[in-house]
Amino acid sequence: LIRQIHCLSDGLRSLTSDPSEAIIPSNTFECVTRLVYDAAGIDEAGYPLALRSSSARASLAECILSLCRLNLDYFQPRLGPCLLQLMNDASYSVRICAGFSMASVLDLFEEADHIDIFERNVIPNLVIKFRWLEPRKIEITPMGDIVDKELEFSSLHTIAAFGAASRILEPWCLFMLIYHGARQDVSVYECTVNAVKYMSTACGHDSIASFIAYHKRSIGYMWVQSRMPFTMLFKIPELLGLSSSATKRDVADHMKSCLIPAFIIEKELDELKLLASMCDSTLETILVSHWHLIEAYVIIFIVPHRGFALELLTATGREEVHSEAVRLKILMEMFLLVSVPGLKPQ
Repeated sequence: LIRQIHCLSDGLRSLTSDPSEAIIPSNTFECVTRLVYDAAGIDEAGYPLALRSSSARASLAECILSLCRLNLDYFQPRLGPCLLQLMNDASYSVRICAGFSMASVLDLFEEADHIDIFERNVIPNLVIKFRWLEPRKIEITPMGDIVDKELEFSSLHTIAAFGAASRILEPWCLFMLIYHGARQDVSVYECTVNAVKYMSTACGHDSIASFIAYHKRSIGYMWVQSRMPFTMLFKIPELLGLSSSATKRDVADHMKSCLIPAFIIEKELDELKLLASMCDSTLETILVSHWHLIEAYVIIFIVPHRGFALELLTATGREEVHSEAVRLKILMEMFLLVSVPGLKPQ
């Protein structure tokens, strides 16, 4: 019956796509909702008590998505709680199906509401939790090893699905996958790589490397904001678009351009010195070579830390960073930064 309602919903949506041919009784949506409730035995909390089969509950998630596509304003308030319950289902396959269906429902809402809906309704149903503190910063809930790996895996794939469905959530969800992959044990790594691979493909990129290149500025900034040592990135080269055989030097060279400005903003001198050492360079050399990035971040995000960076340079270094060539590169980087996803300029 759930599958038949799904087919009915698809048919009604096809019919109502042409208003001139749409002749539907006024009580149609009410009757369809009652059919879903009766067939699934949905209780007051929204759980489908009558569906013992996991495949039936997965079909219910897909059916609810189809109904929301038919009329979001009518069906989401009535069936949305059931979809959220299915995200906590005992079955891995049901959780995955419900997560992907919920992500598709989110895409039907205005983008301005995506973060609020995700934080208020989705995150409580995941084992990986975080919340927004300000436009460019999130707080990640500390956690130890997760006992149930299947719960962890389904949460990772659900985060990837939401990142793929929402342009607003995309950089945040990608960062959460990278962050989680770095701080958890090796048993989670392959699943995290697969989640990022799915997300990169769904977002139109032909490889993880291309996807990371697009989001690298956001990743570096969020990483420094999270207060995680950048050396943790050495554990996850594949999540950064590198090969599994990449060395620590490779990772440091690959990520330095997005880490250095963020370290300056946060006045992380020790991390800057360590990064220079890992790149087999000096602090002044990496600052001078990346000065256009530092200045662009400081200007775009109105950060009063330019003096801190200048104090780290010698007289020769200060002269180099004030050249015409550097000024032009600063301007070009500013144009790039204002469109970086996840980094909202002041």
